[in-house]
Amino acid sequence: MPRIVEAVFIIAVALWVGAMMLLAVVVAPGVFAVLPSRQQAGDLMNHLFSGYYQMGALCGLVALTAGGLQAYLGRRRWGTVRFWLTGLMVVSTLYAGFIVTPRAQMLRTQMLAPGNETGRVVLQQAFHRAHRQAVAANAVALLSGLLVLGMVGLAERRASPERPAARFG
Repeated sequence: MPRIVEAVFIIAVALWVGAMMLLAVVVAPGVFAVLPSRQQAGDLMNHLFSGYYQMGALCGLVALTAGGLQAYLGRRRWGTVRFWLTGLMVVSTLYAGFIVTPRAQMLRTQMLAPGNETGRVVLQQAFHRAHRQAVAANAVALLSGLLVLGMVGLAERRASPERPAARFG
């Protein structure tokens, strides 16, 4: 059972990191490059964010549950650093997805509303600040996830008595 729980943990974190990379490196730049206006691109990205952050929260819940189960079973020491990095991923994702992004979406809606010329500059500044906060929180989650996956890889390498080349040759 401990190997299954470890596999569930790795799959949850890998899916989560993969989704973050896909959105940041492929989807967002592609949407802004292909759609005719920034407003349309922003509308599409806003639509995608709901599912993206829900998936991140679900993957985080699964990963933390699997890690807690590993610690409870006691058959495999679940590292404190790995636990805190996974927790940091969850907190960063929840903050970006359920606090900052809704605020940015509200500001964007107000900013684009007709007849709001006087407050538009202030709204733009507030929107850009919220956007930077969301980007920073996502970067923290992504870097933490990459560190977690790196730690998993190093732990597997240490656990294996063979050299990697000997396994495949």
